[in-house]
Amino acid sequence: MPPLTIRCCCARVIATYCRRVGRASIPDWEFYVAFSMFRLSAIAQGIMGRVIAGTANDAHARERGERARPLAEAGWGVVESRGKS
Repeated sequence: MPPLTIRCCCARVIATYCRRVGRASIPDWEFYVAFSMFRLSAIAQGIMGRVIAGTANDAHARERGERARPLAEAGWGVVESRGKS
């Protein structure tokens, strides 16, 4: 599986969203990105648990479960990069 990368080229998308909804900004945006990555990682870990237990009913469950670590690492990367700014 290729490494998961997060591109925070979202500045333009965030600016467009804020303009359309009448917000000045989204404070602590990186927190929400990191939280989402950790949440998805937990979901993927649960899927892998079902694969290991033999109760997964999705043909792609193992592939989905293998995303747990890369998602968690990507989330941690966001946390670490936030600490450097």
